[in-house]
Amino acid sequence: MNYKKFIKQPSVELQLLSSIQMLTEERLVFKISNSPDYSISNYDRHRMETYFFADSHSFPENVSFVLHAEKEGETIVADCELNDYRVEWDIDDYIDDSEDVLSEVLAKNGEIAMAVDCVDEFELHGIRQPLVDNTNKSITFVGGYRASYAGIQPDEWSLYAICDVLGISKRTVDDNTHLGVLAEGLAMMLRGDYKIASFMFYCALEAYINFKLECQSDKERLSEKLKRLVVDVFPSIEISKHLIYTSIVNEFDLLSGFRNAIAHGSKAVTVSKKQTISHLTLVLTLIACIETGHENFSSLATELSTSDFSQASTQFWSSWKDGD
Repeated sequence: MNYKKFIKQPSVELQLLSSIQMLTEERLVFKISNSPDYSISNYDRHRMETYFFADSHSFPENVSFVLHAEKEGETIVADCELNDYRVEWDIDDYIDDSEDVLSEVLAKNGEIAMAVDCVDEFELHGIRQPLVDNTNKSITFVGGYRASYAGIQPDEWSLYAICDVLGISKRTVDDNTHLGVLAEGLAMMLRGDYKIASFMFYCALEAYINFKLECQSDKERLSEKLKRLVVDVFPSIEISKHLIYTSIVNEFDLLSGFRNAIAHGSKAVTVSKKQTISHLTLVLTLIACIETGHENFSSLATELSTSDFSQASTQFWSSWKDGD
């Protein structure tokens, strides 16, 4: 396998990010408040009426930036059913919140019945796909239902949404090493700031190489440091026969040229989405090569294949990469 075939693997970027523990993917349950938005809902205490709601939730504590959140389904769960889930799946007593109990069921590979969309005097019309706000760190669910007064403030049941959430680990963003720089670059890339993202990816690689070599000197070119690091990590392999290094060293030189042009303002630089993705893949491949000890793409690809992502996440990434 050569580099061109390696980078054409589905979701290879996600697999590389996962290999350095930058990503977190979870199936989570959100308890939805169906309190109506009365600016667009007409309240009537004495009869069934249609109501609309918007309910916002903070990001999970371990997530700093959400790449994608997709609603898998929604359901109504009676309060008495929660104890049944707790007993069946041996949920610890210290887990009190109902959404945490149900999320733990999913974490244990359990399933939650999602066919319930109506109870007495309440008919759920549906919940849209969640809206992600990475600035305010919130996930918002918008939906509608038809209900009587009792359905607006239920006493014996609650509404829940089940979501796949793919995000950047908060730990990596807070990290003061190359991981933090890489995480910031990834967030910028997803916001469409491709030039700065590519610059950040180079800076992340530079920080990583300096960290591994325990060297902060600017006198030695980064290309020479990279070569020295590869020799140190793979002492039994001649540098000219290291398949990963020799296959992408020219790509590294191109990235260095982008970095220098941006940093020194020597010429106008335009970086496309496709180029930025290639810069990310290059940096991640070099880091993964060093961290895993693989010198060829076939063995590295085999190790990466153990990273498993949901269909929602892989479809999102593929669609984002191929989009304008």
